[in-house]
Amino acid sequence: MGGCIGSDMGVVVAVATDLSR
Repeated sequence: MGGCIGSDMGVVVAVATDLSR
């Protein structure tokens, strides 16, 4: 498991949450 994937996941989740608001 690469750290890049984790970082991407965090960014995706943050953006998704922002758009959800």
